[in-house]
Amino acid sequence: YPEARGWRFPGVGEFQCYDRRALLSLEAAALEAGMPRWGLGGPHDAGHYNTSPEETGFFADAGSWDTPYGRFFLNWYSGSLLR
Repeated sequence: YPEARGWRFPGVGEFQCYDRRALLSLEAAALEAGMPRWGLGGPHDAGHYNTSPEETGFFADAGSWDTPYGRFFLNWYSGSLLR
């Protein structure tokens, strides 16, 4: 995809976790963890397909990936990809 059309490398991509089944799974995992608010959706600060890691609150150095929520979400997400 040409850079002239808006693509640049490397972008962080996007989490693929917003369909009905994924959201139900995330909600169940959050309830099990005792943190129901964590089940409302993926990270709000993860950027978009073409965003560089440093431009996000989630992937940047000392980003929210390294918080209790970030670790919970990444653990759930990676486990979901393995199932």
